[in-house]
Amino acid sequence: MALDWYHRGARHGCGGCEYNIGQFYSDGHGVEQNIDTALEWYTKSAEKGYAPAQHNMGVIHHEKGQHEEAFKWVMKAAAQGCIQAEYIIGQLYAHGEGVEKNIPEAVKWYTKAAEQGHAGAHNNVGSIHHEKGQHEEAVKWFKKAANQGDANGEANLGFCYE
Repeated sequence: MALDWYHRGARHGCGGCEYNIGQFYSDGHGVEQNIDTALEWYTKSAEKGYAPAQHNMGVIHHEKGQHEEAFKWVMKAAAQGCIQAEYIIGQLYAHGEGVEKNIPEAVKWYTKAAEQGHAGAHNNVGSIHHEKGQHEEAVKWFKKAANQGDANGEANLGFCYE
């Protein structure tokens, strides 16, 4: 029923409806799961500037190993304040996927996401400081992640106190 209404909205150019149809196919909710069909719907929505669709485009392209395409889409979502996209940009820079590896740039993007409450970003900033031997700074970031219930942050904080 909902999918029918989303299709009606999509026929009238509703980017949010196109995104929701993509979600149905991505998750296999009420339809057979089909990532390629999800990608088609996300593309329609993303090209209208819908940040959640741009983020999902980045995620799917990243999972397919198409890192340059992933970077393009998450940058568009991040420009609209998408926290998850900022986190993914940090990952791409940290691992040199789709862009040249650049740890300071990774920290910049992780920090942007962390400042908006992304627990995984707190943990990743802590990990980078830990790798640099900056124990106190690492502990500070791991505590922020742990205080949000992030299991990796909790584990890393424990390692710091061994």
